[in-house]
Amino acid sequence: MNGEVTPFVLPGPPLARNTLAGWDAYRRTRKSFAPAPVLDRDAWQALSRRRRQIHDLHRAATHANLPVLSTPMSRAVGKLLTSRIETNALKQQPTTRAGVMVTGGGYQGKTESVCEIIATFEDRWRELLGHVNSEALAGTRDLHAPVAYVQTPVTAKPKSLCKAILSFYDAPFHVKLDLPELIRLVADCLHDHGTKVLILDDITRLRMHRADDQDTLDLIRAFMSMHVTLVLVGVNIQASGLLREGLRDAATGQWTLASASARRVNGLEATQTERRFDLVELGPFRYGSSADIAAWVRHLTGIENALCLLDARPGMLSTGTMPEYLYERTGGVVGLLERLIEDGCREAMDCGQEHLTEALLDTIAIDLDGSPARDVGAGEVPPVPSRKRAVAKRGRNTVDSLAEEIPRTSPINYRQRREAVLNWELPANTWHDLLKRTSMPRAQRDIAADDGKRLSCSIYIWAQVTKGEQRFAPCPPGARSDPGRHYLTRGSSAGYTALKRTLDTHAKHLSAGIDASRDTVVGPGGYTHSY
Repeated sequence: MNGEVTPFVLPGPPLARNTLAGWDAYRRTRKSFAPAPVLDRDAWQALSRRRRQIHDLHRAATHANLPVLSTPMSRAVGKLLTSRIETNALKQQPTTRAGVMVTGGGYQGKTESVCEIIATFEDRWRELLGHVNSEALAGTRDLHAPVAYVQTPVTAKPKSLCKAILSFYDAPFHVKLDLPELIRLVADCLHDHGTKVLILDDITRLRMHRADDQDTLDLIRAFMSMHVTLVLVGVNIQASGLLREGLRDAATGQWTLASASARRVNGLEATQTERRFDLVELGPFRYGSSADIAAWVRHLTGIENALCLLDARPGMLSTGTMPEYLYERTGGVVGLLERLIEDGCREAMDCGQEHLTEALLDTIAIDLDGSPARDVGAGEVPPVPSRKRAVAKRGRNTVDSLAEEIPRTSPINYRQRREAVLNWELPANTWHDLLKRTSMPRAQRDIAADDGKRLSCSIYIWAQVTKGEQRFAPCPPGARSDPGRHYLTRGSSAGYTALKRTLDTHAKHLSAGIDASRDTVVGPGGYTHSY
């Protein structure tokens, strides 16, 4: 595709969202990056040498700043989080606001998803209020900060957490202030800035095996009485100990943290009020069903549409065996996928290939060692799948074979199957033939040859053909009272396993014969099928 080269300005230093100025800059500029225009090789060759260098730099920046794409998991988080924040922001009563916990594995995009969702809320909230804090004191309208973003300190203590919040607002405080004084300063900052949402990221850095961690958790409870929505973000919150004192309400799905009335928080009076949290998980993509595969492919399509490789073709990431390959390399973790694609694009540009293939991506290692600002002990760095293919290519899971299979698949008429085997039982001669085909030891075959075992296996095959439960099978006369009818369910040796495989094969052939015919009824004499 042809296009014109647009001016490119190198990005400035990364924004520090854990300050008021940094968060506001992030909110205002988060969608301002202009990706490089897509050029084909001929258009790129037509540029001057300097313009090609600038354009290549712009393309590299584009691949390093891929857009945050919506996923089924992030949409579920967004729906809950937006509803909770907006409801709490509109409350007029001085009641405790329910909080939200967002959990998931490392590199799942929790922080970026939460920040995008809450920045969108702030945009709407500021527009609603005319970009001013209607409750601010005279002369302080420019200090409106509906959202505060704070990273939990690695060695979190009540005082250090309060200082981190005050540092977000750039509020002055004396280093020798005691905890109650720091808490009062935090409460004043939240109120004076009209803050509606307080985000505490990396909350699972609280190990919950130190006394300071327990005191910090009690402090978090106290924050919820300051009329803000508390949003806690962390890795595997359920296993971190944060909920060890919590109870899950089966009716609402919320977690309740009981009151801390039995103790004081380092001089702070313990609250008597229960604190409620919604817990939502932002997990990886799955690859177990056609719906899962379709969601994964849509995500890959969104990524490939954002790439600027000269020889990229439609479906480069989303067709053939590439979706399955990318899933095996990343486990469906969006952060690992982004790292692999980013490094792969860089290699494709450097070697002149200008498109992504499995062979090229096989040369890329996803290396997370030494990741800055991530606490390995808190689970913030996930395990990376090996570059070696975990399993051989499975044609049934590839997108192409799935698309080919769907039009040819006809719905199974289970009613016809049930009617066909209404009074059916396995014929004696067929039963003996099946026993001869198995790899069962001779002694086991002799034991299985009696009529009770035959009737038991008739029930088993009926269940395989109709997909019904064995207890609903129309048993042949005498089968229900025969002690041998539980023969297959009680056996556990290799011989029984071999017999089950033989019976499964027979059931498939029997099903195919019924499906291929119409108005077929298999009577008590049995349905014979040639192999």
